[in-house]
Amino acid sequence: MFMSASPPTASAVNRISWNSVDGRKIICEIVLKEVPQWEKRPRDEQIERWSYALAGLPTVPIGSTGWGKTSAFFFPVLILRNLIQHPR
Repeated sequence: MFMSASPPTASAVNRISWNSVDGRKIICEIVLKEVPQWEKRPRDEQIERWSYALAGLPTVPIGSTGWGKTSAFFFPVLILRNLIQHPR
């Protein structure tokens, strides 16, 4: 009989205050760990948008080509996946 682990709860993720300084540090740490080829840290504007999305706040990124609009939707998923796999 195949047994799978129960899905992780979101309680640890929900305890993080994403818009706080500590929450934004967690975001930056995870992004740099998950995307090691990123030479510099993410821009403050990107971290701000990711923190809004992770906090469940509506966000509509508007910017020029290359600003990182796609990352506004992709990186929150990457961050949550990392936290589920490696709870803090």
